[in-house]
Amino acid sequence: MDISPDGKYLYVPGAKTGKLHVFSTETDSELYTVDFGTDAKACVVTPDGKYVYVTLTSNPDVKVIDTNTRSIVATISLPQNPDGRKPAISPDGKYVYIPNETNAVIYVIETNNTEIAGTISGTVTKSDGVTAISEVSVEALQGVSLINQATTDVSGNYTIPSLFAGTYDVRGSKAGFATNTLT
Repeated sequence: MDISPDGKYLYVPGAKTGKLHVFSTETDSELYTVDFGTDAKACVVTPDGKYVYVTLTSNPDVKVIDTNTRSIVATISLPQNPDGRKPAISPDGKYVYIPNETNAVIYVIETNNTEIAGTISGTVTKSDGVTAISEVSVEALQGVSLINQATTDVSGNYTIPSLFAGTYDVRGSKAGFATNTLT
């Protein structure tokens, strides 16, 4: 649940209704709903009050609602379901942060283009370049700071989400294998 910057509107995601319910704080009445067809879990309003970002629990989508047209104007698909925690927004409104505590990641959405910030993707293989290695911890580092991480799937593939433009070291490690770092 979140409130508009001017305090006039209360936005309440309906976990059982599959709708975003919008209430007037002046009259304590529901003004309208936006239907998602699935459970809405949490939301955050942009600092200018023009958009509401809503996370869902049954799929990895984030819906962007235009508060003027009262409609869904964008759907952003995350790599994994958010775990239902409330998103946050930067004070300047440029970034929405969607936490996923279960997988220890935070997805960063750039509000100017409604896209997830950059990713690093790849495949981890044995030295033969063919045999995939699963369950490798792959980390994106800047200096000694861990920025984000992922784990390879059964095909050795990984995607590290929510990275801002910059230079990263990518380090892969798994018990029984040598740790490798690439820049």
